[in-house]
Amino acid sequence: MLLQVDDLRVRYDGADEETLKGVSLQIKAGERLALVGESGSGKSTLARALLGLCPVVGGEVRFQGELLLSAKQPLRNQGYRRAVQMIFQDPYNSLHPRLSVEKNLLEPLKIHQLYQGEKSVEKARALLARVGLDPEAGSRYPHEFSGGQLQRIGIARALLTEPQILLADEPVSALDVSVQAQVLNLLAELSSERRLALLFISHDLAVVRQLCGRVAVMYRGRLVESGAVDDVCFEPAHPYTETLVEATLGHPLKKVARKESAGQGCPFVPRCRKREERCWQELPPLLENTAGRVCACHFPIGTSDRQNV
Repeated sequence: MLLQVDDLRVRYDGADEETLKGVSLQIKAGERLALVGESGSGKSTLARALLGLCPVVGGEVRFQGELLLSAKQPLRNQGYRRAVQMIFQDPYNSLHPRLSVEKNLLEPLKIHQLYQGEKSVEKARALLARVGLDPEAGSRYPHEFSGGQLQRIGIARALLTEPQILLADEPVSALDVSVQAQVLNLLAELSSERRLALLFISHDLAVVRQLCGRVAVMYRGRLVESGAVDDVCFEPAHPYTETLVEATLGHPLKKVARKESAGQGCPFVPRCRKREERCWQELPPLLENTAGRVCACHFPIGTSDRQNV
């Protein structure tokens, strides 16, 4: 297993509750895993935690079987930092506006002490060409490029340290639909060529279906369901996943009366159409209901309940 996350918990200073409440997942080499959920569900916090940028208060992260991060062990492994790179949602703000594109690209190599002069410059130009840009564009500045071009530059920069895992945090949400498709196709090609694992963060299942083979669904800091992307999209087991499918794939939502709080029970129960008394009292565990599918629900949606989506 390339990356293994077990019961990871994050809590910011002054927060009333944990932002991540025991997230566990695994990523294999070359696998493309999507992490979906609405804003505030903890998706970006998980990505930042994997980079050692969040206060981890419980659980652990292992890379190729080696313990890298826990509440008692901060992330200090430089090899891991080179092996895991980030593609950001806003490509312009992720680049230094006063540095040329070439200098922006070479910065990670200098930070990781991998810079090799002209050889590194040639490598940066080759990557610009690979992502569909003119290699001579390195002399220009970020403000001279469109959003789609900037995201390609961001992808090239992430690839310079030859990573094994890319964390892509909503990398196409700020782009036009036609440009989105180009960037998604590029990520798929690069993942296949380099056997790159990809953790693709999104709120849009329609986008996820174009790129990923497996999807994990988050709600309020917890994983509530995971499985093959078509299984989750066409036969959701958790009521929250069902609402995501309806919202992002164009199906109307059914209204349900809400209450203020779930107490100690399921966090989704105030919004759930299938809730029963037990749901208010007990937090459902994340269990494997069928082969390759896990769901945190006392009453997972059965075949007879599923709609043709």
